[in-house]
Amino acid sequence: MNFMNGRYGKFDMLDQIIILVAAILCMFRYTRPVSILLVLFVLYRFFSKDVYKRQQEELKFQDFIRNALGKSAQKYSGYNVYKKPLGQRMSDWFNEKKNYKIFTCKNCGQKLRVPRGKGKITITCRKCGIQFKAKS
Repeated sequence: MNFMNGRYGKFDMLDQIIILVAAILCMFRYTRPVSILLVLFVLYRFFSKDVYKRQQEELKFQDFIRNALGKSAQKYSGYNVYKKPLGQRMSDWFNEKKNYKIFTCKNCGQKLRVPRGKGKITITCRKCGIQFKAKS
C-alpha cells in the first residue's frame, strides 16, 4: 500500500555530493557510465530499507568532511551548535569569578576550581594527585 513506508527516503548530504559528481562526470563521453552507476547508487540508498545503515553512512561521511575541511565545514555538517548570547556568557563568566577561585597545579599545570570563602583548604589535583594548601 504505502511503498515508501520503512524506507530511507532521504536526499542527504552524501547523496547530494554523489549527484554533483555524477553531473560533472556526465559531461564527458567516457565517464558517462560511471555517472549512471553513481545515480543508481543514490537511488539504491534512497529506496533502501536498511535505514540504520544509511544513517551510519551519512554520519561517517559528515565526520570525514568535518575532518578534511576543518572547522569551516561545521556549518554545513548538519550539526547546529547552540551558542548563548554574549550578555548571558558574560554574566556566567562574572558569576564564575564571583563564586569560585581558580588554582593551577604546580606539578602538572591542571586548572582547579574551588569555591570561594571556605578559608584555608587542602586542594587535591584530580589529574596527578598532588595536594597543596591554599586560601579560597
